[in-house]
Amino acid sequence: IPFLVKEFLSLYKSQIGSVALVAGMESILKKINGLGLKIAIISSNSLITIKNFIENNKIPHIADVYCSGRIFSKDRLMKKFLKDKKLVGHEVIYVCDELRDILACNKVQVKPIWVSWGFEMKEAVKGGDFFYSAHTPEELYAIIKTEHLLYP
Repeated sequence: IPFLVKEFLSLYKSQIGSVALVAGMESILKKINGLGLKIAIISSNSLITIKNFIENNKIPHIADVYCSGRIFSKDRLMKKFLKDKKLVGHEVIYVCDELRDILACNKVQVKPIWVSWGFEMKEAVKGGDFFYSAHTPEELYAIIKTEHLLYP
């Protein structure tokens, strides 16, 4: 297994520069920013990987980036983010594409929105309790806008 992990990481790192933003997300990020909401990235990827992704895709609306480099510590990273920003879980929406993201959100009482264009298929995330699911960037924006109007 260590050999496979090393091989996977090598392939992953060689391809990460070509990963593009999901079609339609650029305009959605602008709309979310237009609501006056701050957009942050909380990831188990490395900071260099995330910054390269932001730079390669020319994403201007990212207020903060929190990275751990550890696959199973996202709830601790979320707690740090909440503490640093003086927020409580119900004030944050987290866009999830994996079961472990949903489980981390549930641990810190952050509202997870699972997106179907991400890493895991819906069958894989059935064990998680997600707040909403979105199948297009437009659906994601509609959910975020509704939540923002309900809980400004």
